[in-house]
Amino acid sequence: MISNVILLGAWQLLTVAAVPERQIAQNRAENQRALQTGVKIEPGRYIENQPQLGRLKFGRGFDFDYGGCSVIAVYNTLLSLGEQVSGEALCEIAEELQRRGVALGGKFGVAPLSLKYYLKRRLENEGFSVKSTISSRAEVLDELGTESDAVLVVLWNGKHMRDQFHAMHIEKREGKFIIHNACYFINQSYGEMGPYGSLSAAIKGYGAGGAKAALTLGIKRD
Repeated sequence: MISNVILLGAWQLLTVAAVPERQIAQNRAENQRALQTGVKIEPGRYIENQPQLGRLKFGRGFDFDYGGCSVIAVYNTLLSLGEQVSGEALCEIAEELQRRGVALGGKFGVAPLSLKYYLKRRLENEGFSVKSTISSRAEVLDELGTESDAVLVVLWNGKHMRDQFHAMHIEKREGKFIIHNACYFINQSYGEMGPYGSLSAAIKGYGAGGAKAALTLGIKRD
């Protein structure tokens, strides 16, 4: 089994294959047209159905259905923290992550460490702190979950980077943990998953097929 240190380091190296500015601008224009012609983002609602956003472009020839989970995870996290997000905000998040974070042009989504850097840049000047762990130990995850107001986790379920990975937001609601944008084949529906009594229980519940946390981010209001 590859360690999380090696996985995250290798993933980050793939961000050197940047998306050209021309492609980013083209994706932004196509995404704005899609939002005006049928792709619906309901303000104030979590995004739960990633395949419905398949018309939105991300990276070099990819779309949200294939590689948009990190953008959706950030969007849902910001919503959970009280930000007024919308379709336009989703486009802005995607644009920024394509500039600083997309791995191998989008073939491997967004490097997890780049998600951490993005949230720190965005939130730490707005009265939030961002903590992280690469541990998959229950006691470490639960301590982070207890301290945090919102969580973003990147999971993977294999021994190689080509194996399945998924980024998602875990909401903290009345002391319980709710997963948003869980994959359909895990949850058997496009809706929230939970509640769970602890962060480790939520990750274990989602990862019944063998997925484990590669990077977990906890955000707290200072």
